[in-house]
Formats: sequence, C-alpha cells, structure tokens
Amino acid sequence: MRFVISTLYALTAAVVTARISVISAPSTIAPGVPFTLTARTTNGLQTTYDVAIAFGLSPSPSHSHTLDTILNSFYLGPSKSNVVDNINFTVAIDAQTAKGVYVLGGASMGLYGVGNSPVLREWNVTVSVGKETGGEWMSSRG
Repeated sequence: MRFVISTLYALTAAVVTARISVISAPSTIAPGVPFTLTARTTNGLQTTYDVAIAFGLSPSPSHSHTLDTILNSFYLGPSKSNVVDNINFTVAIDAQTAKGVYVLGGASMGLYGVGNSPVLREWNVTVSVGKETGGEWMSSRG
C-alpha cells in the first residue's frame, strides 16, 4: 500500500507546472520591421493557466509598471500554459519610432494554483531602437 501511495505521489509531482519567468528580445530593434520576442518558461511549484500576455514600448527611463505604446497582445490559453518550452511572439514597433533607448515591457495575466487565483506578472528589458534588428539577446530579470 505504501508503495502505491509513494508511486502516485511521485507521478503527481512529475506533472508539468511551468510558468513564464522572463522575456527576451534582441538588444537592437529596427522600426517598422517585425521581430521575435521570447517568453522563457521555467518549472513552477503550482499549476498555471496563462490567459494572455501583452507587450509595449516606453521611452527610457520609464515607470516600471507601464507598457505605454502597446505593440500587441496574445491569447495564451491551455496550449501555451504549463509548457517548459520558450514561447515566441512576433511584434513590430512603429516605423516612425525615433532611434534611442527604450524599455520593452511585458505583462501576463494567469490563474495560479488549485484555486486559480488571478495573478498579473510584469517584466521589462532595456533595448535600443536602431537601423537593424539584432545583437545580443537581452532578458528581463525573473
């Protein structure tokens, strides 16, 4: 009996419980050209139903809790919740955006734990707007 209970507990613990932990983007972004943003996931302690994520661009320095100019928002739902794979999104900044330093922000709304408690999570990463998209990938802190 103890073996059965231990086995069931181990199987339950092995269920994937991942959450979005950081966002990453190229260090330089060209105005008007689509580029990829990545939401990186890590194992979590409780189940997560990620509902949606939105991305925005703010002049630097900016208040850390704002998205300012919205780049796009995406429904995540069951197919992109509790996955231990990176989730890629294609967005673009306005073609008229001036070159300079900006804060790229992301915010997601998810339902956490057995009670599906609503949680809003935020990330930001400093990027430059320049001639070509590329350079080192920059990540927010988790």
